[in-house]
Amino acid sequence: MPDNIELLRLVAGRSVLRQETHSLEELSEIAMSPCGEGRIMRVVNGTGEGSMTFYEVMPGVMLTYNDFRMEACESGFSLGRECFSINHCRDGRLEQLLPGGGYSYLAHGDLKLADLANHAGRYVFPLAHYQGIAIAF
Repeated sequence: MPDNIELLRLVAGRSVLRQETHSLEELSEIAMSPCGEGRIMRVVNGTGEGSMTFYEVMPGVMLTYNDFRMEACESGFSLGRECFSINHCRDGRLEQLLPGGGYSYLAHGDLKLADLANHAGRYVFPLAHYQGIAIAF
């Protein structure tokens, strides 16, 4: 399976991001929509689907609920500013290849402290699911 994103684009006139890779099962449609006082991002590809529900709890502080039931996806996320996050894995497992060849792992009960500078890239869910929460500021 490929490790790179060929194209990340905003589809004109709609709030849909499309990430294309070399593999059809990795083709992801990402859509943002309102959800009460927050926003929900849905990710769907040939390996499954997932969602991230975002709430701004106060200016500069974002709470995110993550629920993925898929094997892998690519992220082109870039915040454009410095941001720190605290992630907690409720269930499942998440793996991310980091620049320089390192890996980040998050499994049941784990906490991860990270900046979001290395957030873009390939995410793998070896158990085909991941549920967790993140606070970013």
